[in-house]
Amino acid sequence: MLHKKSSIYHGKHILVAGGTGMIGIPLIQALLEFGAHVTVVSLEQEDYARGLWGSAIKFFRGDLTE
Repeated sequence: MLHKKSSIYHGKHILVAGGTGMIGIPLIQALLEFGAHVTVVSLEQEDYARGLWGSAIKFFRGDLTE
């Protein structure tokens, strides 16, 4: 198990596409616990993401396939 402060993600800026999905939710939680700065892009409404992580993330609503 990685220690939170020694994680390679600590202090890094990470973009997660589809962050409000079944894989994205636990992934973002882990990244936040490891001290990463997370930006989420999702088709969901921002209120949904804020309900999960509050202000701990940056959020952009959008479709990356267009």
